[in-house]
Amino acid sequence: MDRIRQLCLVCGVMALSGLPLRAADPAPLRLQLEFPADKATITEEEGRTVITVTSASGIGRMTLSAKERWPKDVTLRLRYAGGHPFKTLEGFDVTSSRMQIRAETADTNKARFFLADDDGKFSRDDLNPTGWLKIEFKPHGDDLDIIFPSSLWRDEKEVRVQWIDFYRV
Repeated sequence: MDRIRQLCLVCGVMALSGLPLRAADPAPLRLQLEFPADKATITEEEGRTVITVTSASGIGRMTLSAKERWPKDVTLRLRYAGGHPFKTLEGFDVTSSRMQIRAETADTNKARFFLADDDGKFSRDDLNPTGWLKIEFKPHGDDLDIIFPSSLWRDEKEVRVQWIDFYRV
């Protein structure tokens, strides 16, 4: 009986002190990369969910889905497997059920977005987007961070991402 009281006391102290009673939750997202040589990790940094993709070739695709709900703030960090700096993108697309985003690093913190028509199709006319979205392309050491607006995918089940680096190995 004394052991049970001790355990209850320890759990009570941990609960009051703010210490976790169980291990941290696993990553809030499911991630599937198209190319087997690419690798990815999902971490938390300064309140943001950071998806770090190590790309073998500079060209890649992945599908993201939320396990329960999307994290509010998401950053995609692209890096090369061989340590070559990932500086510029020739093409970058993000597609969900209702929106497609298209950008290049040259667009400097903005991206064209297109809403799906009644058939779920997106316009291919880059000169006439539905509008512009603020997306930051920011160097992070030798990596390239792509910082998305808060709650961008809140109502989506799945998001497909593809990128083409200007320099490829």
